[in-house]
Amino acid sequence: MNKRLIGLSVAGILALSGMTACSKSETASNISKEDFITKTNEICKSTIDQIDAVDTSSSDAEPTFEQVDKVFGDLINIQREAVKKIRAVGLPKDDAKEIKAMVDDLDKATTETKSEFDKLNSVDELEKAFDDDQSPINVAGDKVDAALKRLNQYGATECGAS
Repeated sequence: MNKRLIGLSVAGILALSGMTACSKSETASNISKEDFITKTNEICKSTIDQIDAVDTSSSDAEPTFEQVDKVFGDLINIQREAVKKIRAVGLPKDDAKEIKAMVDDLDKATTETKSEFDKLNSVDELEKAFDDDQSPINVAGDKVDAALKRLNQYGATECGAS
């Protein structure tokens, strides 16, 4: 369970919610594709380092739902900050629409994942949800993975989901 939780988080849970408002820098700018990729890779690398540093240990044999909820919340917040930072980089003029769509999709999928997590009330429910590939939380996590894969294919290879 913890492996999938962290996997979802890294895969995205890069931005997870509250990032739907467009910032000033979400318009085409003079940033080159290469500079966008470099800066986005730096953000993703830093995000992965922050996610890796989140304490997922539990003094109990099985973590409580409250412990899992706190870890998940921490991971979501890290990802939300990453999305904000990616949005602030600016968009290469020739690819602005494509990149904005990628980041918007990542943001929406993160929000959906968080929303589905919030519907769960116990470790048992969480484990059952993660064991079912078609559960809403896994489907949302797959959308996060897909958005990250598109960003990765664009050249931001530190953003996971290759």
